[in-house]
Amino acid sequence: MKSFIVAFLLLATVLGCFAQQATELKNGHYELVHLAGNQYQNLQINLRNNHRGVITHVVPYGCDLPVQIFASTQSFPVNSNYEYTKTANVSSPAFLDIPQKNLGSATTLYLSLLTTGSSFCSVYIVTHVKHTLNLIRLTDSVPQFGVFQPNTQVPALYHFLEYDLGGNDTRLDSLLIGVTNLHMRASGDDSVYSLYVSNTNSRPIEGKSTWQGINGNLGDSGLIIDAKDSQLKQGNKLWIGIEFKSTSPFQKGDLAHYSVVVHPNFGASRSNLDKPLILLDKVPQFGLTLSHTYTYFTLYVDKQVAGLVHTLSAKTEYGDLVMYVSSRTTRPDSNNYDFRGGRSVSLRYDQPTFVYVAVQGLPHVSGAVAYELTFVRNTK
Repeated sequence: MKSFIVAFLLLATVLGCFAQQATELKNGHYELVHLAGNQYQNLQINLRNNHRGVITHVVPYGCDLPVQIFASTQSFPVNSNYEYTKTANVSSPAFLDIPQKNLGSATTLYLSLLTTGSSFCSVYIVTHVKHTLNLIRLTDSVPQFGVFQPNTQVPALYHFLEYDLGGNDTRLDSLLIGVTNLHMRASGDDSVYSLYVSNTNSRPIEGKSTWQGINGNLGDSGLIIDAKDSQLKQGNKLWIGIEFKSTSPFQKGDLAHYSVVVHPNFGASRSNLDKPLILLDKVPQFGLTLSHTYTYFTLYVDKQVAGLVHTLSAKTEYGDLVMYVSSRTTRPDSNNYDFRGGRSVSLRYDQPTFVYVAVQGLPHVSGAVAYELTFVRNTK
């Protein structure tokens, strides 16, 4: 664990020295960007032709202070000269949506990321130039947020994304794909999301997919694809379709929010390949864990809240679970943990640290436990 932190700090320091060198973003592809305090990290993306606006999504990872996102169509922006801005608070994502009419004839969007103080941190950033031929490509274990506008997408409400399996399937045990219904948390209605996955059809929908998710009573949907599944082949690209079904009328301007994630599980003998699923403050994350197995998550206790008691809570749809929490290993279990609990765990660390969570599925007639896991970052 210490060697990982040292390597991370060295990499962040080196990259910070070159903060003024711009990174060229690929449309819809995630980029992991390391930030040094008070140094701009510049990025840019070609807007191409016939676009319908551009969105940028930022997920902080290991940040002690907020990260500011600045955008401009003229040149690389700074905090005194920009056209658009958003702030990703500690353990919270940011979403910047620039409509086509605001971009005019611009051919490039310039972005700058900035965090203050003297600390280092990282962010996952994806910029998507909206176009029918381009999809956002999901990256391992990073939740991608989306939103439906029910009154503008009738009758079929679908969003499509892609995931490049690459060579991972020669090493992994299984692949979890899950959609978390975030809209229900705000409105209380019974809207549901359905998940469709295909390795041949780039626009999978009901009746035209290779795999279909299991729907839960919280409106979530998810599935686990076993690496031994004959339809999951090396080098596969997977396409993901998310369908939104509303059970109540929506008013003009109402939005339906969700997140989607792909999480590879590499099995006990390959823990060095782990990329635990990122938990964000007060954002539920759908999970599906087979009985007698583990699903791994990670969160960050930042400098501002170190020494305070925080909470992990799991709302189960069916089945039951045990949680193990540790800052010393990426794979805590019944023999190696700092904190342990059932559907709720309290945790406290006196110094800023990455924290790792193992959810163990207990025996159940369904063979799995479905749940929403939420990290609540206490500020006082």
